[in-house]
Amino acid sequence: MTTKLMIFDLDGTLVDSLEGIAFSMNQVLKENDFETYPTLKYKEFVGNGIKHLVFRALPEEYKDSESVEKYYSMMIKTYGKHYGAGMNLYPGIAKVLDKITNLGIPLAVNTNKNQDVTDFIVDQYLSKWSFIKVIGSHGDYERKPDPSGALALAKIAGAKPKECIYIGDSEVDIKTAKNAGMKCIVVTWGFRDKNYLLTLNPEIVVDHAKDIINYID
Repeated sequence: MTTKLMIFDLDGTLVDSLEGIAFSMNQVLKENDFETYPTLKYKEFVGNGIKHLVFRALPEEYKDSESVEKYYSMMIKTYGKHYGAGMNLYPGIAKVLDKITNLGIPLAVNTNKNQDVTDFIVDQYLSKWSFIKVIGSHGDYERKPDPSGALALAKIAGAKPKECIYIGDSEVDIKTAKNAGMKCIVVTWGFRDKNYLLTLNPEIVVDHAKDIINYID
């Protein structure tokens, strides 16, 4: 077996976290008398971390850096209380993680989500499985699609980039895998429309979690 590491994105790939994100940001917007959005609209805002989501959700006249920092701070506090709203593992993910574990292939997480919230989610929803490292957004690594996090995970696993599979649900993940020189599997159950994903010419597309196993070498 040549696959020596499976790296997963978190939101939209392992866990459906959209409701908690939408509820929390809408709370911030509502408290400041700004327009709120339907939950599904937040699919357009996610992918580059919470600060970018805040920037996208704010009214145009509040997109300056000082305002973004202010409302980002509010969002982090609010999301820390409500991140679990409606959250669950996507169908079939548990079985896939079981299978990968049984094959003896290390697991890792690489996300642009705030590190503290990422750790809470992994501890609460993914504690059944062992991950060699969980990399969220903090100062040690550049944000995706920069490959530094993915390459650090490969190094920890003692794997070459070509021996790693990167699994995600967005253009950010596709670019991250490409930048890292890793095989990429893009999933269609997450935060991006399948037709849009296909325009990016992804290497591998899967509609069901169980199909991930078919691409392990």
